[in-house]
Amino acid sequence: MKKTKKQVQKLQNKSEIDALRAELTRKNQELYDTKLENDI
Repeated sequence: MKKTKKQVQKLQNKSEIDALRAELTRKNQELYDTKLENDI
């Protein structure tokens, strides 16, 4: 099955968004961990 340019673009955008979301999650977790350490 051949993908059209638009479908390929959509997939690339989705994977970029997923990557950014994963990065944000990791950063928030790091901030949270740091905050907990500071609260102790």
